[in-house]
Formats: sequence, C-alpha cells, structure tokens
Amino acid sequence: MIEPVIAITLFRRPNYTAQLFDALSQCEGIAEIPVVISIDQDSKYAPDCEEVARLAEVWCSNNPNRNVIGTHDPRLGIDLNKLWVIPRAFECGNFMIFLEDDTIPSKDALRWFVEMGERYADNEDIFGIGGYNRLSREEFEAANPFEYRIERGFNAWGWATWRNRWDALFANNGAQYKADTGAEANGLFDSWLDKQKKGFVRPMVARIQSVGGEQGEHTPSPEWHREHEHNEWGAWNLIIPNGAFKCRADSIARSNTIHTLHLSSNGLGDSVCAYYAACGAADATKDQIVFHSRFPDWFERVAHPGVRIESHRDEGINVYGGPETYQKELALSNDRKQSYCDTIAQSVAIEKFAPAVPLQVDKVQRSRPIEAQPYVLISPFTAWHDRHWLPLHWARMAQQLAASGVQVVVAASGGELKRTEEIFGACPPQVSWHVGWPVNTLLDAILGAAVVIGNDSGIPHVGAMHGVPTVAIHSHLPHELIWSHTNVESVMPETACVGCRWGHGGGSKWAACCNKGCSALASVAPERVAEVVLRMMR
Repeated sequence: MIEPVIAITLFRRPNYTAQLFDALSQCEGIAEIPVVISIDQDSKYAPDCEEVARLAEVWCSNNPNRNVIGTHDPRLGIDLNKLWVIPRAFECGNFMIFLEDDTIPSKDALRWFVEMGERYADNEDIFGIGGYNRLSREEFEAANPFEYRIERGFNAWGWATWRNRWDALFANNGAQYKADTGAEANGLFDSWLDKQKKGFVRPMVARIQSVGGEQGEHTPSPEWHREHEHNEWGAWNLIIPNGAFKCRADSIARSNTIHTLHLSSNGLGDSVCAYYAACGAADATKDQIVFHSRFPDWFERVAHPGVRIESHRDEGINVYGGPETYQKELALSNDRKQSYCDTIAQSVAIEKFAPAVPLQVDKVQRSRPIEAQPYVLISPFTAWHDRHWLPLHWARMAQQLAASGVQVVVAASGGELKRTEEIFGACPPQVSWHVGWPVNTLLDAILGAAVVIGNDSGIPHVGAMHGVPTVAIHSHLPHELIWSHTNVESVMPETACVGCRWGHGGGSKWAACCNKGCSALASVAPERVAEVVLRMMR
C-alpha cells in the first residue's frame, strides 16, 4: 500500500503559485494527502518572494494537512531545492508527487498518480510516473484519455516516484548526481535523470499543464515556451468520469524489423527467463520482438514495449542454444537469462545486452479463488528429481505456518492429486489444496498470495515475474544464476556441496545417486523455511 505525499518547490512567481494552489484545492483526494512545501527566497525579488510565502501560508492555514516546512535565504536554486524538500516529503509518505509553481494539475491528476503508484509499486524497473504530455488539438481529440505509455527516460513537469526508487538513485543526499553534474548541481537534474534511462509512465492525455513562460530560470521567453513546452490540450479540457487506466500495447517507436524467438526447452521457468531476454532485446534493438512461447497463457498479465507473445512454433532464433550453451553458461557463471540474451545478440549481430523485467504487470485479481486472508501459496512439485524437497518437509512446514495463523494453499497440476493428498492429508483445516486449476485461476491465486513458495521450478518464476514475494528452496545452482532480476528469497542447504552443478563444471558431473534426489536439500529444515516466510509476511 502506498502512502502518497505531495512535495512542492516555490520561488518568486506569485501568479503561478496562486494558480497552483487553486488547482490543487480542486483536485480529487487532496484532503487526504499531506503536502510539504519548500520556498526559495532572494532579496533581489523580495516583494514577489514575500507574496509567494504569504500565499503558501494562507493556503496551509485553510488546509490542516499542509505544512510549509522550509524557506531558504540565500536561495538553494532550482534543483538543490528539490534535493532538500523531497527527502523531507518522504518522511510523511512512501510515494511522492512532485510539483513546481508552474505545473498545474487537472482535477483527476492525483487519482492518476496514486493509481499508477499502486500499479507499479513493486516494479523497480519503473522509476517514476509523469503527468505531462504535449499533444496537438488533432492528437488530443483522437487520444484515449485513459491510455498511457511506458518509455525510458524522464520528464520533469509534474512527476512522482517511490521512496525506494529515490533512495536507489539519490543516496547520501544525491551524492552521485552531484558528483556527475558538479558542486552546484543546479539546472542539470532533469537531463541527468533522463540519462539514467529508467522506466517512466506517461499519460497520453496530460494531467499536468506547463504554464511557466515567464520568469523561468531556463525559459528564454513566453513565446519560446508556448512553441516548445506549453501544452494547451489535456484532461482539464474534458469532463472525465472515473475510468480504468490502461497501457498502450507498444509505447516506444519501433523499427519495422521483427525478430522472432522460440525456446526449445520445455520448462515454464525457462520460458519466463526467455521472456526477460525478449524484453531486454526489445530495449536494446528498438525492433519488434515476437516470442513463440509454449506457455502463452502465463504471460497475459505482463507486457513490455515491443514484445509480443505468440503460441510456440519452431521459428526464428532458438534462445536456448542446446547443451553446449548450458555448459558455457555454467562455466562462465552466467545466469540463464543472460545466456539467452547472449544467444540473441550473437544471432542478430548486436552488442551484448542485459535482460529486462516487464514494464507492465497487471496485479488486479479477476477472481478470488481464495477468500481467506492472508495466505501463502505452495507449489511443491517439480519434474526434476534432484530438485525435490522431502514430502514430509513440505507437510511439516505447512503445519508450522498453519499453527502461526497463516492459511496455506497448495496448488498442483491435475496429475498430482494422489501425491498431494498423501503429503498434506494429515494437515489441519488451515491447509487446503487445489489440483488442476486453469492458468487464469492459478494466476489470480498467485497474485493474491502474501508469499509464494516452491522449488527451482516454474511457479516461483511466475510469482517473481508478477512481483509477488517468493521463496525458493533449492541447492544445485547459486541464487544469482537462477533468480537474478527478481525478488526471490533463496533458502539453501548449509553444506559444502551446495552449487554442485556449477562448481563441478556443469552437466551431470555429480554423483549418480544425486539424480534420484538431493540429500543436501533434505537438510533444509521446515522450521527454517517457515521462519523465512513469516518474516516476509510481517
């Protein structure tokens, strides 16, 4: 759950300040959101600065949630003022909406920011939510007011971000930004952030109007502003009912080149890894990527600009290069996603690139297969004998969680009914099992879970791809070779042979008996896994 807060910087333009406060007062939801204001002062502009401060104080006095917390004389400047007020805003909430005096919000602007803040809260490849877009009248009339696009870069006029994203880029009061841009660090904030090429969400129909043509630090003239920055057409021109925001299928301009990918491996987890590689390829090439997956239904809730999922056909690039590729992957200590990226890069003759997480994840449950809350979802089975955790361990862990007041849901395929009953049949009523759920129902169950628990297998990969906290119990490969780019927490044995497949040079170069099961994996105590899950749920 996000906790929104608004941060505002002001300087010497009382006319714009008055417009901003008037618009904010009309915004839906403004009464519930705290506002933190920082005002630059300068004796050269004393009358205007004093009027700005007066307007802020009057507005705050009429709105109990408001708090003018800073005035600065001598002034900090356009960007150091941001670096001062934003950390203080994050003391009041974990999702910050940033406005300046000339960024005027529409009535539904706060709803736009908050809904997008909730939707992408767990997708750390998205840095921010923007409110600005510039359309001609013809483009505006043709646009869907509830569509948005995802791009890489940054736009400054009315935007929002989460505390963890801010902390990742601006640790130590923006030390890296200041090192990159110089001691003064003023006037380069927007361009520096743009160069980071983080994911950025922008509405097709603007929720923020840029009005600052006069007395701007970096605006040559009102005429220049009107020609290059002023956006006349936006949500303020419409009577907008509540509607569902939706992402455009492709948000970034693409070439006409189409790269077709497929995967000869049969595993769901492998297919998820290949999807990350396809997303990275779309970002790297700016071409169109078609991924022929054996599991297209599992990707209905995720999307990435330039990537299209189709049913499997042996066409185009096989991102899994066969056993030799796997041996090389292990020898180089590459994770599988990166190995798939390297195969694509070699095939299309481009420089190596990194995998990417999908920019859009639809976390809305379309059904509620499990009403009890909170619950954890267990996926105990895998096709690989060497990855099995002991059945008694699964049962014992489920009992431990149930004793702690947690509902436990076991999900298994249609052919696993007998095994499921044998393992979990003696568990208390708080442990239920569901065999043979269709993909959409299982996805809803995954999205509603507090934690997903599994082996090195497909369901943990799916849970992680959708941003659900996930625990994986495994032994034969290190964490970073399986779960890179995800929030999976590994629980591994504390024995010398952990990582055996990688450590022994790959392939089947381990003891033959290990192909029937992993004794090291059996040493992972159920109580230890239950403790990790309960900690994640706190």
